[in-house]
Amino acid sequence: MIIKDVTTTVFRHMTRRHSDSAGHAHPGPEHPVEVALLTIRTEDGDEGYSFCPPEIVRPHVLDKFVRKVLIGRITGKK
Repeated sequence: MIIKDVTTTVFRHMTRRHSDSAGHAHPGPEHPVEVALLTIRTEDGDEGYSFCPPEIVRPHVLDKFVRKVLIGRITGKK
């Protein structure tokens, strides 16, 4: 299968997860956060998903690097 498209959707939701100065997760007061959902689609309609920080999949990063590298590549699944 060949990768046909790479998109991202940024959304906000409420969470109780907080990170300390060392990056460890701990429960805490509820607060809003932004998360990005990266979607990779093949020509056959299969899709793969990954959650990530929105700053990692900004539009210019997708346009200048991610899509150039992935679109047209053959996936490992046959």
